[in-house]
Amino acid sequence: MERDESVRVTRVDAPLLRNEAVLAWKDIHYTVKVGKEEREILKGISGYARPGELLAIIGSTGCGKSTLLDILAGRNKTGNISGNVTVNDMPAKKIFKSIGAYVAQEDVMMGNLTVRETITFSARLKLHTSKEQQDHKVNDVIEKFGLSKVADSRIGTAVRRGISGGEKKRAAISSEFITDPSLILLDEPTSGLDSVTAYTIVEQLKNLAHKDGKTVITTIHQPSGKMFKMFDKLLILSHGHVIYFGNSASAVQYFGDNLGKVCGQYENPADFFLEAVDEIEEMGQIEKVIYKEPPLDVQLSDEEDNTSTRPIKFKKSNMLNQFLYLVWRNVLNITRDPRTTYAQLGNIILYHFGQCLC
Repeated sequence: MERDESVRVTRVDAPLLRNEAVLAWKDIHYTVKVGKEEREILKGISGYARPGELLAIIGSTGCGKSTLLDILAGRNKTGNISGNVTVNDMPAKKIFKSIGAYVAQEDVMMGNLTVRETITFSARLKLHTSKEQQDHKVNDVIEKFGLSKVADSRIGTAVRRGISGGEKKRAAISSEFITDPSLILLDEPTSGLDSVTAYTIVEQLKNLAHKDGKTVITTIHQPSGKMFKMFDKLLILSHGHVIYFGNSASAVQYFGDNLGKVCGQYENPADFFLEAVDEIEEMGQIEKVIYKEPPLDVQLSDEEDNTSTRPIKFKKSNMLNQFLYLVWRNVLNITRDPRTTYAQLGNIILYHFGQCLC
């Protein structure tokens, strides 16, 4: 199968700034043991993401997109991983936590804290600067992500109403953005949101890439046509294989020229891609349409040496301070909801009392 030469990028010619990062991954395989058999989840995935670009990873449920994102972020996986992940030609695992941010699909924020408190605690834990500087940074981030009106509102819990779903997602992103990371990875940030709110979130991600020069990668499930237009790069996965990687604007033509699938004039391209891949899967021909990646060479320009292209690391708060802030955050969250606390305590007492009677 001929590959689309328009998506071939063999090197990064523009010199990188100190706070910019190219994330590249090559021949990523991931297998897990299911019973006595090994199941391969990712089957030789290669690609890259550059500063100033928003890369979307799409595919049907179970295609491996969240697994790939976890591996790129260096998150612990129970299976076997092979392949290389680098940031500016350096091993990503060694520096990702110092220059990157990962926003999980499920919000893990404490519901009884306010938006400002949530972001402030993140600053206290992650920044090694004065409290005055941290508070100034918190205010800047709150304004940047449009959270000023709800800054002093609680996040909310299952029994106590708080801010909206879109505001929660922006608060989660803000908590990670407090370090001004070079890389931002997000796992389905629009999940569970209405179309208008989801569009606003993706627009914010586009601005982080285009205006702030960040390298932004997000997995996303069934984006709208308006959302799709904001993606610079596209990675389409199916059963752990790459079906397409390249400019999002070139994807429709690639599917037509190489897969024989034509997208309707008014059809949502994202829906078209997923439906086309599903049809190919049903015909048992997925192996025939695996994308043949161009030679992956995202070396930095010759004028730049390793020291000038090493992303700036942020200094974390010391371990003792982190421990104390974590304890205080939990105490604050618990004391603001005494009824739940007493109920949990009662359940613990009853459980152990029952254990004693057995």
